[in-house]
Amino acid sequence: MSGVHLVFPPGFEALEEELRRVGIPVSGRDYNLEQFHAGVLSGSVHAPVAFLYGPQPEQSVASYLRLVEEIRIRKPNLRLIFVFGDLSRDREIIEGLVSLGVYDIHIRPEFEAEEVREWVSRPRTIAYARLLLAGVETPDGEEAEDAPSPETGSVLPPPQPTPVHDAPPKKRGLFRRRDAGTEKKSEEKPGLFARLFSRKKRDEAPPPPPPPPPSPPPAVRDGVLVFADPAVERAVRKAGFRVVSDPRRALLAVATPDRAAFAPSDLPLLILRTGAASDVLIAARYPNARLIAEEELENELRALLEEPAPEPERPAPVFKPEPEASPQAEPAPASSSPTVPPSPPPSSPPPPPPDSRSPEARSVRVISGKGKDDRLTVPGRGVIYVVSPGDPGLAGETAARIARALPKSALVCAGGMSTAAIALGIPEAVLVEADWRIPGAKAPLEKDGITVWPVDPEKFLDVRDALPNALVSQIRSRFAVTVVDAAGDLTLTAGAPRNAVVIVLKSGSELVDRLTDRWLREHGKNALVVLPHETVRAEPFGDGALVRKIGRFSAAALGDEN
Repeated sequence: MSGVHLVFPPGFEALEEELRRVGIPVSGRDYNLEQFHAGVLSGSVHAPVAFLYGPQPEQSVASYLRLVEEIRIRKPNLRLIFVFGDLSRDREIIEGLVSLGVYDIHIRPEFEAEEVREWVSRPRTIAYARLLLAGVETPDGEEAEDAPSPETGSVLPPPQPTPVHDAPPKKRGLFRRRDAGTEKKSEEKPGLFARLFSRKKRDEAPPPPPPPPPSPPPAVRDGVLVFADPAVERAVRKAGFRVVSDPRRALLAVATPDRAAFAPSDLPLLILRTGAASDVLIAARYPNARLIAEEELENELRALLEEPAPEPERPAPVFKPEPEASPQAEPAPASSSPTVPPSPPPSSPPPPPPDSRSPEARSVRVISGKGKDDRLTVPGRGVIYVVSPGDPGLAGETAARIARALPKSALVCAGGMSTAAIALGIPEAVLVEADWRIPGAKAPLEKDGITVWPVDPEKFLDVRDALPNALVSQIRSRFAVTVVDAAGDLTLTAGAPRNAVVIVLKSGSELVDRLTDRWLREHGKNALVVLPHETVRAEPFGDGALVRKIGRFSAAALGDEN
């Protein structure tokens, strides 16, 4: 028989020995519900069944049920068996336990070890719990199948009185809590006729069915654990994801800061920020957690679960081919033409981007990381930030060069001084109407096979509602790699996605480089530092990209520049 974990106050010291005598091993012991709750959260409770003494006078009803709810959340497969001495006195607690899915509840002023063995082997059902709350007692081991149902409105037949005698003798029990200094024992024994009648009834009863086999663990993980308000659950379902309650079926967890402790430590965790300063401190306690805004939840779920977002409709072309180009002339190379290829007719939807997860497109799955030889690997749908605190224009040139080297990539100009769009060859006159920070702008643009969200550096806008990192989170699931031109602003990388890498270009200025080194010590875990005499080279690798730095005057660099 499976072992049990006892949660009984002082006065039940003989219970552990008697349970072992009837074949029930005891794997642990706590003296109150708070100790048991702490043991469950710390992972020190390993038994599949816990046997608890229901009355807890030191706990209020709300605190009592909150502790049981947290135990159920942390260990949903742990079976809880409660024993109470009086139904009317503890009815409020018992109703709360039933609402939490705890049906193994027994009302016994006294009980024996053999009864406990029967309770452990025969789980109770919700039908028994309804009968119990209705005040109808059923013998142990019998199924209560005629419980009233809220759906059908059936009426429970009144219990039949026992025809033997008016006042059946009180059953002698083995365990009763003794007060300190009290050693009085009951000498009452059931009469001979009552014992014979009980034995005859037990012999004539059909043998109990074998206990149901334990449910096997789920075969697949296909859902999201949610420890938040119902509105968050509805948002997860609306986004097309399954909400599950079994941690074994979960791929990741979503929680508010006050409920993050309930999430399993072996799953990725998204913590929804509330705006309080303590959010960052709470998220720092969990190495598997990421702090996000609630409006970013859908995009983060799609990124972590690798579910691409629906492809939006392409905007109309931003500008037309140059007028001096003749229709009969050969088309100019893509790198020399600042024009945008025409979009398909409005009646036909644009073709969806190729799925980078398909084996035909890329056969190797890449994870983000930094090698010993100063190489950065960028996963599929990853993000590359390029920043140069001392020379913002150098960041724009480098970001444009990286985007050209990676097919089907995106380029985002994140700052007011970002010049990557100009480095790609988009005319400055076009940027006047294509600044993505302005509502109604003609963005994005298509240039040389790259989707560009440009800015107009000459506007010097202070648009606080345009958040570059929010834009990156929304679009990165549609492209193989997203390149971000952060110009000279290191703070733009603070809200970067978890799998993003940062390329930091040093300018040679002593003061600026000293401040940059200080930033690298605190935030440069996934950063590639490029010195003034070096440059970077990017190339497709697996489902993502490989970025490495080389000497500026090496043959490889010259070939890349040409």
